[in-house]
Amino acid sequence: MTDKIALSPLPVAPRRGARNDRVRATLGVLVCLFLAGCHQPAPTPCLGPSYADRVIDPQAGTFGPFGDPNRAANGVRGAGDYGGGGDVFSLDQTRLGSITLAWSCGRVSDGPGADLAVFENAFRDEADPGFLYFEPLVVSVSSDGVTFIDFPHVYRGGRGGRARDPRSWIGFAGFGAVRFHEDSFGPGQGIDPFDTARAGGDPFDLATLGETAEAARVRAEGVAFVTLTAAERRGFPRIRGGSADIDGVYGRFFQGVQNHEE
Repeated sequence: MTDKIALSPLPVAPRRGARNDRVRATLGVLVCLFLAGCHQPAPTPCLGPSYADRVIDPQAGTFGPFGDPNRAANGVRGAGDYGGGGDVFSLDQTRLGSITLAWSCGRVSDGPGADLAVFENAFRDEADPGFLYFEPLVVSVSSDGVTFIDFPHVYRGGRGGRARDPRSWIGFAGFGAVRFHEDSFGPGQGIDPFDTARAGGDPFDLATLGETAEAARVRAEGVAFVTLTAAERRGFPRIRGGSADIDGVYGRFFQGVQNHEE
């Protein structure tokens, strides 16, 4: 948001040269602000896998334990295979059951393999490791913040008990237990957030978006925004009593950075 500029009143009957100097100075300030804020430093580009660190919507949640949307944009802090993380934002706290995030350091580009890693808050039952607690998400991306395109997804479980079978949900996020942790199991410790065997989470590849004009545009211009929507808000069965909890989203490759693997 542009700051308002308070201009002091001109003196009575100013000298012509002084008045022109004042006008030129004022125009210089206005042009500077118009051209994206000349005093603002350029953001540091993403030089490797980076998490979405900007919350676009909602701007505010509730005062509940998981009501701060910034918890979805401060990195991933999972609790491992057998525990839900506490540094998450619950989509129960939103009017539309979704959150939109962005990267301050750039746009995610299409590279080899997965380009996004979504970390919800899935975990297994320690007494029954075969049982997974999960809350599915639809993942959508956009290059302009106006038109979003979903990653392909399909539900094959009907309305019965098969809804609790992870194999019924294809193309959704919310199934990989979150082992990745910024402070103890993150990039600083040499762990790749896209190594699902070690980090967990759910990978998404921009190449799978399809061949529509909008999909091609997203791949060409890069992903500026990602939206995560609770599956039940799209008409799919609700699995548990609440909606998904968002830990974070990582991008792997960024436009203008030569970090694609050969």
